Amino acid sequence: MLSSYRNSQNLKLTLNEFSAALRDTQKRAITQENGKQWGIRLTNDTSGIYQVWSGQSFASGTVDQTYALKRNISFGNPSAGSTIDIIFEALSGKLSEKKVITVYAGNSGADTGDLVLNTLGKTTVRTDKYFLSYWHFDEGTSTVAYDASGNGNSSILYNSPLWQSGSSCIAGGCLNLNGMSQYLNASSTNMTSVDSFTVAGWTYLTDVTTTNNTLYGNSGTVELLTKPTGYYFGVWVDGVEYSKQGTTSSNINSWVHWALTRSDSSIVVYRNGISIDSRNDLPAGSVDVSGYIGAQGGTSYYLEGNLDELRVYGRALSAQEILDMYNDLK
Repeated sequence: MLSSYRNSQNLKLTLNEFSAALRDTQKRAITQENGKQWGIRLTNDTSGIYQVWSGQSFASGTVDQTYALKRNISFGNPSAGSTIDIIFEALSGKLSEKKVITVYAGNSGADTGDLVLNTLGKTTVRTDKYFLSYWHFDEGTSTVAYDASGNGNSSILYNSPLWQSGSSCIAGGCLNLNGMSQYLNASSTNMTSVDSFTVAGWTYLTDVTTTNNTLYGNSGTVELLTKPTGYYFGVWVDGVEYSKQGTTSSNINSWVHWALTRSDSSIVVYRNGISIDSRNDLPAGSVDVSGYIGAQGGTSYYLEGNLDELRVYGRALSAQEILDMYNDLK
């Protein structure tokens, strides 16, 4: 109990320090201190550092200050061995794209925090608990989508999904899948069966003829599929599937946020932060939440379009938490 409290406090202190550094760096860009734009580079190396710099780029610029993550806090995004640059435009202080930076306390996703930056440079701090997996898809070039929660539940890319960036994504980078053969395998992760869970992520569907697009799932565990004008969700308890489907307005050529929660006898699906359907007849029993991304079981219902910011929790998020998640990046 004491360790959990300490981790939570250390996480909040680190997020507040980093948020203050971001605000200060943005002010320096707005005032064009030294006649230049300003930015921060985050580096996930053996210790984890972030560096305030000025200039046209980090490579050609001048480092003003270097800070190290402390208190047993680690970066989840950027992933191990990688960097992220946050560059504030001179005068406006804006960013070219939204970004999500993740840190976690200790060695697992029990205590995790996000710094969410919108294109105006505004920073929102979020703290969270009980992540099982968290995929930002910001790698840009890799055969692995790394788990930002600290649990080590990375997913493997199959048949070369295409990495995207900038305006093609909801935040940072994302993945494009062809609707025919491309997917990610998260079924061999360390995610255990849980009584309550949440699966949440963003989709940008591009083909009205692809009737079932798997965001996450596998036959026999949990499913969350999006359709051009609808959805399908299901969960297996003791070998029996409890599912439901329905219709929505168009999900084509726009980013749509989806979430699926299970708590006790209820399973609820959300679209763009709002509850749209549910079942309330589930029996007691745990659920296996391992699965595939972009294809059911890696063999059917391939997603055609982009996906981003996918997460799995070992708890059911509240309606307000899901609405906040949507509003942070909409």
